[in-house]
Amino acid sequence: MQQPENTLPTSEHFQLERLADGVYAAIDIEGQAAHSNAGIVDLGDRTLIFDAFLTPTAAEDLRAAAEHLTGRAATTVVNSHTHTDHCLGNQVFARMSSIRAINSSSPKMGKRSRAVKRVVCARPQATPARSKRRPHGRR
Repeated sequence: MQQPENTLPTSEHFQLERLADGVYAAIDIEGQAAHSNAGIVDLGDRTLIFDAFLTPTAAEDLRAAAEHLTGRAATTVVNSHTHTDHCLGNQVFARMSSIRAINSSSPKMGKRSRAVKRVVCARPQATPARSKRRPHGRR
């Protein structure tokens, strides 16, 4: 992470945009390691990360940006859905944050492989069931 004075933190993987006081969008830079968009929300006494990118490399920069912007480590990571480009970066936050899934995604996260499940799921479930893979955005 590089930090020019009086500007938002920068990363080779995403560009930060301030949406409102304490709310930031981390917009993927095409061809880099993020592969999706993410968010940082300063909740006053806690910091929320919304989606954690595809790679730990991009997630490390997101973690550093959140700490710089809020002055504290992320306390919660929320995953919008089960696609790996939104949740494989969770491993960067696993030791310091509670990792959650939006309700409609939570059961599906339990159906992923055990290796991915350990990284993605906040609360491991029983043996994962097999599921049909569907294209992004289809039910």
